[in-house]
Amino acid sequence: MGLRDRMRGFFRPEKQKKPVLAAALELTPRCTADCLYCYNVWKSHPDYPAGELQDDGIFRVMDALLASNRVTLVSLTGGEPLLLGEKVLELAAMARLAGKGVNLVTNGYLLTRDLAKNFRRLGVKPIEITLLSRDPGVHNKLQRCDSHARAVQAVEMVAELGGQPIVGIVGTRLNMPRLADTLEFVKGLGARGVMFTRFNPGGEGLRHWQELAPSKRDLREAMKTLISFAAANPEMSISCGVPMPPCVLGFTDYGRVSMGYCNAGGDLVGVDWRGNLRPCNHSSLITGNILEKPLDDLLESKVLKDFMAPVPQMCVGCQFYEQCKGGCRGASWELAWFLRQEKAGKSKAKKA
Repeated sequence: MGLRDRMRGFFRPEKQKKPVLAAALELTPRCTADCLYCYNVWKSHPDYPAGELQDDGIFRVMDALLASNRVTLVSLTGGEPLLLGEKVLELAAMARLAGKGVNLVTNGYLLTRDLAKNFRRLGVKPIEITLLSRDPGVHNKLQRCDSHARAVQAVEMVAELGGQPIVGIVGTRLNMPRLADTLEFVKGLGARGVMFTRFNPGGEGLRHWQELAPSKRDLREAMKTLISFAAANPEMSISCGVPMPPCVLGFTDYGRVSMGYCNAGGDLVGVDWRGNLRPCNHSSLITGNILEKPLDDLLESKVLKDFMAPVPQMCVGCQFYEQCKGGCRGASWELAWFLRQEKAGKSKAKKA
């Protein structure tokens, strides 16, 4: 089936409903790296349905996603989305022709000049490229592969071609001490902004959370660094993709830094390469499949609503709860699951 056939029916105006601002579409579970901090849920859940659909399966998933006018933004992610090669361009074209915003999240290893040019022509923006540190040793240690030079090249290339390169930095105990140096470094590469995401345990990261998790002091110093850098560089967008609760930071004025909040299942959902819908791409909770039931119907499901309903005990009565929603629900969900697994494993060992 050609691109024109896939587009049929997506131009009919419909009554606008409450939008889902972003759908993170995981194109593949495969990746070129093996990051210590990776939150991909299939890295820790052996029963997660990881097999990829045959032939044009990923296009059927995109079809089902675009059938909902509540989706306004499609984030192409993974795994490493560029492992699909030029299929990613066709998927991006489908979403753009359907009137959706599209961005790309990649480690940059497979980003070629031709791909970058075509993403720019399609209006795919921003392109978020993971670059964890100015220091190649720190970056490569966190990704467990020799990828620093390719990430640097990808940022410079997208900037040179007039695109919108955003550098993604996952803040861990290993790379946060030199955050200021890294920010200046990526500015020099031509990055148009920085998406800082504090380490959130999930996936492979659950096995390394004690090694990687930053302290409260680390987070406070990181936020002060980001605020200072944002004030000195107003031409760059600086944001935090994962909420840092005010009770952790000890302050609420973030200056020019855009602070995210958790609204999983509200204006954010995760969809994998098989069409499985989750509250977000950090949670392993599958709430349905968009190839079997329309996304709009699944968005109204009780399972999805219940994911966000409980208020954490420590947040009851907090004046800032509506602002931060208690932090990342997906990480809390996954870490609680992992600790139960560890406890169960230790109990079995004692009995033996």
